[in-house]
Amino acid sequence: MNLSELPLTAFIDPQGKNHQEIEQLASQVLDLILSHLTTAINHSPLPEIGDFTDFVSIPENSISESILLEKLNTIITRSTNAANPGYMGHMDSMPTTISILAELVAAALNNNMLSVEMSPILSRLEFNLIKQFAQLFGWGETSGGVMASGGTLANLQALTVARNRAFNSHTLGIWNQTQQPVLLASEVAHTSLQKAAMLLGLGTSAVIPVKTNINSQIEIEDLKRQI
Repeated sequence: MNLSELPLTAFIDPQGKNHQEIEQLASQVLDLILSHLTTAINHSPLPEIGDFTDFVSIPENSISESILLEKLNTIITRSTNAANPGYMGHMDSMPTTISILAELVAAALNNNMLSVEMSPILSRLEFNLIKQFAQLFGWGETSGGVMASGGTLANLQALTVARNRAFNSHTLGIWNQTQQPVLLASEVAHTSLQKAAMLLGLGTSAVIPVKTNINSQIEIEDLKRQI
């Protein structure tokens, strides 16, 4: 790639040479977002999508910022309008203002949470925050964990740790088990458990559903029978 052909705002110059241009571009993007969110009540929670055939095609050559902003505006206006008061969030509700800005900060810093060396502040922040969360649940000083992007990944990570501890399978896997490992779960549990069982080599049939009552609580007697 010829860097001289990149737009002036492609990266934030570490010497601040394009400060004004970056600020202008950021302001334009922010204006589009605010224009949409501050009038969200006037737009349906479920917008018309229309024909996206040409929109999603990869251009052969670079396009101008003005065209990019037009496309961004199309994306914004044709996305689910979670800010509309009539929208009932199932999984994705309207974010707080500070969380939107925090996403911007995290993206700009771009620290990798793999290790303290690569993320000296945020990795320590994660460690301390998770410990506080654990203590709120009464799990004690030695408890901890990691942040996950969502419930599906969190379930996968939790079951991976449980499998490795239960069968000492971190190195050798589960091929030498004399019996089929199973997972007992509520019959209304999230489908991510079946996905996790498949990825962990247990198979979806290893997830044994346990009956629930009208309040979606596990029936203890059925749990005993399944065990």
